[in-house]
Amino acid sequence: MCGLPLKAITASALCGIDAAKSAKGVNTDQNNMTKQQKTLVYKLATGGGGQTLQAILGKALRHHSKPDKRVENLGADGAEVRFIAYTRNNHQALIGVFHKLTKGRAQEVIEMIKDGDEWPVHLVTAKAAGKEAREFIEGTLFFGIWKNHVVVHQTSSCRADAFQEHLSWLLTRENADATDGGVPKAVLIGLGDPVPPSVRKKSKVPVRGITFGGCVATKVVRSSSKDVAVGDAKVSFQPTGRIWKALKEILVELKADVPEELLLDESLGPDDLKVFLKLSCSKKKAETTAGQLLGVLGHSLSHSDSEYTVKLADNTEIKGDIMKVRKNFGVECVDHHPVHENIFRCIIEYMRALVEDETIVEDEPFGSAK
Repeated sequence: MCGLPLKAITASALCGIDAAKSAKGVNTDQNNMTKQQKTLVYKLATGGGGQTLQAILGKALRHHSKPDKRVENLGADGAEVRFIAYTRNNHQALIGVFHKLTKGRAQEVIEMIKDGDEWPVHLVTAKAAGKEAREFIEGTLFFGIWKNHVVVHQTSSCRADAFQEHLSWLLTRENADATDGGVPKAVLIGLGDPVPPSVRKKSKVPVRGITFGGCVATKVVRSSSKDVAVGDAKVSFQPTGRIWKALKEILVELKADVPEELLLDESLGPDDLKVFLKLSCSKKKAETTAGQLLGVLGHSLSHSDSEYTVKLADNTEIKGDIMKVRKNFGVECVDHHPVHENIFRCIIEYMRALVEDETIVEDEPFGSAK
């Protein structure tokens, strides 16, 4: 790793990706290629114990150089696994691919026949004669790491929190391999949302209040009367989930008469009924400042899509989506799957842009943002 300061990263240093290597093992059909919008997200790594994530991860990957040596088994039977499939050093950055899959799992394929009375569903297996090692990939995450700065493209089935957990597992395992009969030191990597430059200007302004938001969900319930035939059972909907449970607890604490069983005629959609919890501070000399509070929120809610708003003493309101440092890029895709070479170019381009606009700050101390 070159010891240049952050602002010394140039376009030529960041964009020299070897296309053949970065797309290794991926077949691309030019006829099916389209450009699609993909979201890249910037995270700031903590937990390296004084070393950068790039340095300690690079060391672990050199030690476990083959993918089968870094497979993390999940669940009771170990069928669900996740692993870093491959990495490349691209001048300043470490780029790579993280996968999640379930061994032996078949894929359901539906035939959406026009005007068909029914659409048949078939099970397709990944294994074929002479290809017994093949498996269906359930989720993929692309990443680029420079020191403690991480840019990822995540999907709904393979998100940054899973990558964060896997990094902790892999690096703790690396410590265990280096321990002579002692107890290995656990490594807990965090990938949090950094405080953006626009918010840093308010870092010394006291916080007066914070509002959290979420949605109430419902579940299907049926009439349990023994006199009702199964086919005639009435279908109703009942509020459910932790948000509803917490709301009930608050209402009970306020001596409200909340029915034990509340049945609704219709289901609630994700935006039909929202609950907001407001915390406010009236202390005139409150020492809690925006920078401290938002730093904690950025870490705690970095993998959540929850709504929240922070109100400052000067009446500025900072919404949670501002804390998400992300940008959309047009990425070449084949059958909706990103071409590795192209998405890595976008990751490196975004990293460079974050340096230029000082979201990534020069000589930034490990695990904090100025």
